[in-house]
Parts: sequence; C-alpha cells; structure tokens
Amino acid sequence: MNKIILFGSTGRLGREIHNALSMNDGAKIIAPTRDIVDLTRDYVIMEFLEDHAPDMIINAAAMTNVLECETNLFTMDVNRNAPYIMAEYCKLNNCKLLQISTNYVFGKIASQVLNTHCVVQIDTIKEQPFKPQSKYGWSKAYAEMDIQSMLNSDDYRIVRVQNLYGGTGNNDTIPIRVLRQSKNPPITYSNIRVKPTRVTPLANAICTLFRCDNSGIVWLRDNTIEHICSNEYLYEKEFIESVMITCGIKGKMVLVDNPLRPDVILRPTITLPGYKSLWE
Repeated sequence: MNKIILFGSTGRLGREIHNALSMNDGAKIIAPTRDIVDLTRDYVIMEFLEDHAPDMIINAAAMTNVLECETNLFTMDVNRNAPYIMAEYCKLNNCKLLQISTNYVFGKIASQVLNTHCVVQIDTIKEQPFKPQSKYGWSKAYAEMDIQSMLNSDDYRIVRVQNLYGGTGNNDTIPIRVLRQSKNPPITYSNIRVKPTRVTPLANAICTLFRCDNSGIVWLRDNTIEHICSNEYLYEKEFIESVMITCGIKGKMVLVDNPLRPDVILRPTITLPGYKSLWE
C-alpha cells in the first residue's frame, strides 16, 4: 500500500485533504501534528521521513497569518526551509511531493509587474514574473523555486490556492481573517478582487491530481503547477458582506489600504463552483 505523509492535517485545508484521502483504499495516510514533527527543525523532519519512508508527501502546513509572518522569526523555517527538506528527501528516495502554495507569490496582476526580482514557472509552457509584497509571499515563492530547481517534473506538483473559506471544523465557514477581526472590530477590507474558494471541493480537486493503486502513485495531469480556485471573482467587500450576513456576524466594516495583499486573479487550471451557489 502507498504511504502518504500529510503535513498540516489540522489546518483548514489540510483537514479536508485528509478527509478526501481517507476515501482512497490504495493509500495509508500518516498525518503528524506539530507536536510530533516540529517544522522549524530540519533534522526532525528528515528523521521522521526516513523512519516512515513515504511514497508521497503532501505539504499543507504553513504559517499563513500575513501580518504575523512579517515579524515572526520562524516564517522562513516553516514556509521555505521545511519544504526544502521535504524536496531533498524526495530527490534521494524516489518520493513525490505535492506543495500547497498561494497567490501571494504575486504582488500585482502579473502583466503589470515591473522591476521583477525573480521569475517562477506559471505552467509548463511559459514563464511569468512575480513580485511578492510580503514576507509570507516571499517565503512561499522561495519554496516554489527550491522545489522546481531540485526535483524533476515527474516528482512534484505545486498547487496555488486563494481566498479559502468553508470546512468542517468549528467556525470554519468563516474566513480566518474575518473570524479574527469579528472578535475585535472593526472588520477591514481592501479594494481588491478575490476568488472565494471553498475548501471541501478544493481538497477533492487536489486529490484528483494523482492516483494511488498497486502500481504506485501516478500523476493524472501534466501541469507541474496548478491554479485551483473559483472562476467567479468579486470585490472583497462584497464577499465579506455576504459572509457576515450568512454567518450572522455584526460589526463595522472599514476600508484599508493593505499593500501586503495581492490584487491578482489567477487563471484557474481547475475551476471550482462560484461561492454564491455554495452558500445555498
């Protein structure tokens, strides 16, 4: 039976990926918590992987509080160095890696980016520049570049996601930032466009990228980088207002200029249903 190690299984998306993987009879899922594997310690990660000898690693673990990442000393350890160690293990042990990334690797709509610091592969055909505006964005971008430089195209997949909401945990219907700010009003929004993407169909789509059977783990799509999100976009204020009405949240909304947040609409390679139908 194929062994899959899932990091980040207690997070919003990781929990849903774990649920989707549980439907697969051809895979044994190993889902260590942060108490078992400290992702800030390289040797702990490598020792755990060597002890369990997985056929695939799915990395849904990350520090995702963008403002906290600006000052937290462990941002690069968790978001860049840990995926690097995973990729290093994969390179040496014929293991596949699926890395969850983000639209924060961009700072603006890609066609408008000037004075680009670096270039990362968007799909298998062409390259396009990106310029993160935050430490969080850079940490995830560097992880992408490390993985692409270390592994062959058949050994990895990178999945970029954005604007997640929904789930099965407590308060998971509410986007994390809105939930956090509703406890300490006002609720802020930026004048940016978003593509609200519910985590359950997102996790199911991620698990359709590969097949587990007696022959091993096989990728079912050729793209090394996938953009999976809703094809429906709207301004963030509209989305937050919809969330507040649906979830019974009351509070003042304030427009803020947040340069750390990307106003970028990724062209999905896998399109999920728009958010409106999923509230019904």
